[in-house]
Amino acid sequence: KKEKRSEQIRIEQVRELAGFLAVGTHRAGLRVILIYPADAMNANTQNALLKSLEEPPPGTVFLLVSTQIDRLLPTVRSRCARFALPPPDPAQVTRWLKEQGVKQPEAALAGAGGAPLAALKAAESEADRLRFIEGLGDPGFDPIALAEAVLRVPPWDLVGWLQRWSYDLLLARVAGRIRYHVNHEGLIADTSRNCEAADIAAYLRALAQARSLARHPLNAKLFVEDLLLQYQRLIARP
Repeated sequence: KKEKRSEQIRIEQVRELAGFLAVGTHRAGLRVILIYPADAMNANTQNALLKSLEEPPPGTVFLLVSTQIDRLLPTVRSRCARFALPPPDPAQVTRWLKEQGVKQPEAALAGAGGAPLAALKAAESEADRLRFIEGLGDPGFDPIALAEAVLRVPPWDLVGWLQRWSYDLLLARVAGRIRYHVNHEGLIADTSRNCEAADIAAYLRALAQARSLARHPLNAKLFVEDLLLQYQRLIARP
């Protein structure tokens, strides 16, 4: 049976660095440790890394890459120099996505919030994503059936899809525009009319809390079903 790939960086992996760090570098060059995504480390894993961050061996550089820096412990952040990387030029990214075989690069890039690698990854599961968001736009959708239909998609990705969809609902409700789902503007506008802005904002807060658990839910199916049942109540017609 094929072992399922973990969405977390485990404490055992960080501890295994000790052996690697004990070996000298080739021709006294730099040794670079890349940890990506750094926010995939839980608190115990981050604490296990602290000693190496505090006293790295000579010639060793740690690169911690994160899109959710608030998920890193303050003790970890305080031991690192921070470099904010701006998103690349959209036209350049669109050309690159086309070269990678993405059929609708503009829509893929918008759906990923301007992040090229996230857009490329999303394109690999585009059929599942489209099925999912079309279900979200149906007031009579079945939360249990929809959760079953996307069971193979990691909960982390599903929560991200829900967050972007709900953000567009809120933006459409209060400002009459959207950010992510450029090919579903009409569907979002229709759906947003069934919701109150305050209720959408409350659901977004619930999703933010759920995202912290999404990499390791006790029961992935029940986890997704609960979020979809909450969404069903959000869009229920009065």
